[in-house]
Amino acid sequence: MTRPRPGPPALAALALVALALPLALLVPSGAAAGPAAGPAPSSAASEVAPAPGATTRAAAVTAYRDVQRAQRVRAGWTGSVKGCRVGRESAASLSATRTTVNRLRDLAGVRPVALRDSLNRKALAAALMMRAQGSLSHTPPRSWRCWSRAGRAAAGSSNLFLGRSGAAAMVGYTDDAGIAELGHRRWLLNPAARVFGSGSTGSSNALWVFSDTRPVPDGTAVAWPPAGFVPRPWLFADWSLEVVGGDVDLDGAQVRMTVDGGEVEVSGVRTAPPSFGPGHLVTWRVDLPRAVSSGDHEVVVTVAGVEVAGDTTPITWTTTTVDVD
Repeated sequence: MTRPRPGPPALAALALVALALPLALLVPSGAAAGPAAGPAPSSAASEVAPAPGATTRAAAVTAYRDVQRAQRVRAGWTGSVKGCRVGRESAASLSATRTTVNRLRDLAGVRPVALRDSLNRKALAAALMMRAQGSLSHTPPRSWRCWSRAGRAAAGSSNLFLGRSGAAAMVGYTDDAGIAELGHRRWLLNPAARVFGSGSTGSSNALWVFSDTRPVPDGTAVAWPPAGFVPRPWLFADWSLEVVGGDVDLDGAQVRMTVDGGEVEVSGVRTAPPSFGPGHLVTWRVDLPRAVSSGDHEVVVTVAGVEVAGDTTPITWTTTTVDVD
């Protein structure tokens, strides 16, 4: 998705910024399927904690190197803006995109997704529109270049990126720089997701994220950077914790962090509702010591004041940053 409200980002930022839209504008009340469906109920708040992703250092390094290779795969797009030909994206590019999505999801401790051909084709029609128009919108009007019904449908159900394509766009969604509610990251790491669709033109991407879902228990937590071993280049500026469930309240969340046992300063703590993602979000930034730029380091995160099903409990996890160089 993209910005927390409809409309394109500032033109100066188009090359690297994607958009996120409130779910309420995409899935109408009472609509079937998609992340709006509530997760299966669960009981114990004591079970709330992010699932560890990479449980070994080697697994984290392998994931990072797999994604580095995937980002070098060209889209192989056979369409063109001239004539508004949707064309096709190469199988190698789609495979690289799927690999990247699932390496990132693996690290976040959530299950993998498949790409569906029918959604890939519609997503590619949306990516063509974004490239042709040189802008981003979840509700592109008919006046847009290369407008199509398929592209319009995909635009309203997808993360959108202009300036990156394929695997690189997937990393960009996870970073989600400049997007306060981190909508792209949240939908890409949605623990309920089973199926996505992706279309890349070489300079634009649409990732269809509103599709088949699986039930997940109330209190399911997804963090980024996640628990376990994490490649240092994927320590993006915004840290986040999302907790899925209808009976969740993060308004009183307080964040504390230590690096190698020493406390570090946390700033910019804010929350966002499920309308911008599959669950309730708390996000923040941290002033990491310069030493983290090399070597491996242990980061302990504690988010206090998390209320699930009426019980207030702290959520704690350990992220071990890995020097992939």
